[in-house]
Amino acid sequence: STGDIAWFMGGQLNASVCCIDQHLATRADQTALIWEGDELGEVKKYTYRELHREVCKIANAMRASGVKKGDTVAIYMPMIPELCFVMMACCRVGAAHSVVFAGFSAEALRDRIVYAKSKWVFTSDEGKRGGRSLPLKKIVDTACVGCEGIVEKV
Repeated sequence: STGDIAWFMGGQLNASVCCIDQHLATRADQTALIWEGDELGEVKKYTYRELHREVCKIANAMRASGVKKGDTVAIYMPMIPELCFVMMACCRVGAAHSVVFAGFSAEALRDRIVYAKSKWVFTSDEGKRGGRSLPLKKIVDTACVGCEGIVEKV
């Protein structure tokens, strides 16, 4: 017999709130995120307060653009702090996110957009990897050809 198993029935949580908001009362000015760039010594630190502000800015922009609970968002960005901000903003609005490695080709990106039925794609104009510049927005534009009816906005 397998028995009756139930866990967190009817429960809800928001990962963005759990990871950020719950720390604001006691740790607002403590470091929440440390980013290290490709260049030696290139470091950015964000407190919980700063992280909260950035995530809420993006979440509000997402809502204003039409991203809603249940949507899927593809994220095709380099390893920059904004990648974390966008991921947490997706959680905040209730959208699933699908992070796609920024070194993938347009075809590989298209496959992942189609498979996940991503209505939205977040990217940056370009990214740096191994000292090279990658034209990320151009790759996204190429990937979205043939995704009509799936992708609403880049």
